[in-house]
Amino acid sequence: MGHTLPLAIVSRAFGSEDVAEITATQGFIAAALLLAIGASLIPLMRRASARMLGPTPARTAGFRLMDLPIVVAAFILGQSLSLEAYRFWSGAGELDVASLGVLPALGLSAVSQGGTAIVVLAIVLRREGGLATLGLRHLTPGRRSMFAVGCYLLSLPTLMGLGALTAALFAAQGAAPPVQDTALLVEQGLAERPLLIAALVALVIPLLEEVLFRGFLLEVLVSRAGVAVGIILSSALFALLHGMAVFLPIFGLALVLACVKLRTRSLGAAWMIHALHNGATTLLITGGGLPT
Repeated sequence: MGHTLPLAIVSRAFGSEDVAEITATQGFIAAALLLAIGASLIPLMRRASARMLGPTPARTAGFRLMDLPIVVAAFILGQSLSLEAYRFWSGAGELDVASLGVLPALGLSAVSQGGTAIVVLAIVLRREGGLATLGLRHLTPGRRSMFAVGCYLLSLPTLMGLGALTAALFAAQGAAPPVQDTALLVEQGLAERPLLIAALVALVIPLLEEVLFRGFLLEVLVSRAGVAVGIILSSALFALLHGMAVFLPIFGLALVLACVKLRTRSLGAAWMIHALHNGATTLLITGGGLPT
């Protein structure tokens, strides 16, 4: 869902309802301008951070490196078991994942990630300082929520610039920009079950992804490799799982989520941004359809 919103906004800026009509030159110009605006807003983010939050809270080492293979194994096992359970329940001899409907696809994603999140929580409860490391001691009260929303709004030019750059790169090769598979599924399902689909996309799945990627993976990598490497590597892995074709916009969003999580020490702050972003994308899909 992190790819549709930036590209759609860029397409509207050029007066086009179709992203495919954006030329490579237009895309590169838009990307350069938007990324320059985004870079100019970074000092404003830093001043807002210092004024609204004060010193960064101390980190606690609530996870160990040995926890990583356990969680990865739980993630893989959860996906396999959820697919097999659905195949048995549906009576399908062979399960074609690509042909799943929106509810089965989102439901299986939520179940597999939910099982992994339970494993993370079990580890947290056995580790001293685990809850604080995960980000459950500060559930975004007061200024943390304002800071999170402000960071997201100030990052929009950068996210739009990465979306424009993606469109330009594909246009330079004579291809239309890709639309994320999840976004296509959501567009198909919103007409039938709008409230349920919106809840899964904007609330449930973002929460589970934040537990796994910003609550757990980010903290493990930062504790072992440092802040910069931890932020970049966890964000790259998050984007890769969404597909190489939509890597840049999702990588940009993941960077924002990681920085906010580390600055506020609150998982709720990152979840708020993720939910806001997915919710805005869902509204865009509901209101005008996907750009293709």
